[in-house]
Amino acid sequence: MNNSYLDNKVREGTIYSFTGKSDDGLAHLNVDGLSIPCENALTAIKLHAYFGNFIVKGKYDENAVIGKKVRCKVDESGVLEDFFPIDLGLEIN
Repeated sequence: MNNSYLDNKVREGTIYSFTGKSDDGLAHLNVDGLSIPCENALTAIKLHAYFGNFIVKGKYDENAVIGKKVRCKVDESGVLEDFFPIDLGLEIN
């Protein structure tokens, strides 16, 4: 992972992709070309809540989130801690 990303723990960017299946524990959220490991179920639920139409008939439709702008925070290991859509004006503590 990019060290400047870890040094800056909170970053804004565009979602390029989300890779994970509904029965996996680990997934990756790709923001500005950086593949960030994340907890699959929690991330998928939040993506659906923020952007809608992400979970369709129990499967993920990443087209619902590609191109969306987010502010995300990673922990010391580079794992996604939290994220919010930028256009909602929410903050990460």
